[in-house]
Amino acid sequence: MRIWIGIIAISATAHTLLASPGSITVVSSLIGVGPTAEEIDNSNRVLVQAGTRTYIWSQATGPQEIPKPAQYSYLQGWGMNDLGTVVGATGSAAFRFSSVGGMQSLPLGSALWQWGADINDSGVTVGTVQYDSSYAFRHTDAGGTEVIAGAMSQAWAINNNGTTVGQAGSQAFRWTASEGLQGLGMLPGGSSSVARDVNDFGIIVGSCDGISDGYPYGAQWHAFIYSDENGMRDLGTIVPGSSSLAYAVNAGGGCSWNGAWYCGRSNSCHPVGC
Repeated sequence: MRIWIGIIAISATAHTLLASPGSITVVSSLIGVGPTAEEIDNSNRVLVQAGTRTYIWSQATGPQEIPKPAQYSYLQGWGMNDLGTVVGATGSAAFRFSSVGGMQSLPLGSALWQWGADINDSGVTVGTVQYDSSYAFRHTDAGGTEVIAGAMSQAWAINNNGTTVGQAGSQAFRWTASEGLQGLGMLPGGSSSVARDVNDFGIIVGSCDGISDGYPYGAQWHAFIYSDENGMRDLGTIVPGSSSLAYAVNAGGGCSWNGAWYCGRSNSCHPVGC
């Protein structure tokens, strides 16, 4: 089983959903703040962003808010590992938060702004720093900060094998220590792509822009799934002519393919056979 998370908007209320084969759970229903599911771990804890506030939700505890530093007007959580450590941005600085270590600023140097996008169970953080342009980075406390892609790049996720994914220029990328930076291409007809998450099996999800379904709404975003065996595959949309966006994937019960779920801009989640 693999689980995909997304946001669904119904009238004035936005719902964050946890979808698995056969069931859909409403994680939060917060009026007026537009909650977004940013990350899911392998225990099905969900990192939820609601306006300027960040929460960790689980079936057992419900939503638990991460305390925002008083000197900042907002807290944006982007990534979470299986130990419950969260990374993100507050003000122009990247942060790391855990129940043990509390709130910590990441020492990423003199960038104009920076954010932590994801962290693996070994404590390796990836994200983006802004100098003359945006650059994807990886950071460890022992080794410091390493830029892993050129200008106009962002890193969005890292798995426990150290594989990092994101966007460089207009193309989704994968980075590994052994093979360096690799472009993942685009769906047929696409104009840009971005990889948003990768699980420990190396399965990557993201979205590709510029896809035309032949409907009068123009080109749309389509969620994709990528593997070395099958390349980049279009997950389609729920409503023809609408968009779908894939943000997160977990390892589930050990099956890296069957039972994928994704959500689009309509009022349901949809299973997809991978």
